[in-house]
Amino acid sequence: MLATNKGWKVEKGTPSGITMPKQNNGLMVTTAGNTILVNGVTAGDNYALFDLNGRMVDNGTATTSSLSINITKLHLGCYILKVGNNSIKIMH
Repeated sequence: MLATNKGWKVEKGTPSGITMPKQNNGLMVTTAGNTILVNGVTAGDNYALFDLNGRMVDNGTATTSSLSINITKLHLGCYILKVGNNSIKIMH
């Protein structure tokens, strides 16, 4: 453990959500302005974007090996992107 502050424990290897690009089982996720770019998907993979309350805010199906998801209408915050059987945290 590296530090403790007000009950929060910070340990080596704790994900911060700050580093980009992220890789998760072959997926490469980057953000560019109001767009989430996902490479390494398979055509036909379903994707869904969830807010932290569990509400689905966007979904669709990949038609190529990459996705471009417009997040212009979303509030700033943390979201979970699920593509196929993979999930990754996105900061917007």
